[in-house]
Amino acid sequence: MLSQQQLYQLLPQLPEALMAMTESAEHQLEPELIHMVRLRVSAINGCRFCIAMHTREAQQSNITEATIAALLNSPAASTFTVTQWAALQWAEALTVLGKHEQLGESMERLQAHYNTEQIVALCAVIIQINGWNRVAIGFDF
Repeated sequence: MLSQQQLYQLLPQLPEALMAMTESAEHQLEPELIHMVRLRVSAINGCRFCIAMHTREAQQSNITEATIAALLNSPAASTFTVTQWAALQWAEALTVLGKHEQLGESMERLQAHYNTEQIVALCAVIIQINGWNRVAIGFDF
C-alpha cells in the first residue's frame, strides 16, 4: 500500500486543494453542522482515521455523546433539528451514490431550510470529506 508520506511527496498540492474547497463554506454554515456532516460521511465510508478526528472535533464543539453515537450508527430524525436532518440526509444521498432516487426529495427538504449559498457550501463540505475519506483509506492514514 502507498503511504501518506508518498502521497504528500508526489502530490503535495492535494491537501491544500481539499482544504481550499471549504474555506468559504465555513462562513456559510454553522461549525457544529460541518462537524456533524464530516463525521456522518466518514462513518458511512468507514474511514477510521477521519472518524477519530471528527469525533474529537465534535466533542470539542460540545456536540453531545448521544448525537455523536447517532452519527456513527443509524441516525434518527428525532435526534436532530429539522435543518440538521435535511443536511444529513443530503450528505448521505451524495455519499451513497446508488441512491439517486433520494436526491430530488432530499434537495426539496434542503431548500426548505437553506439558501442557495448554504446548499453549495454544504455540497463543498460533502465533496471534501468524501475526498479525504478516500485519500485516508487509500493511503492507510
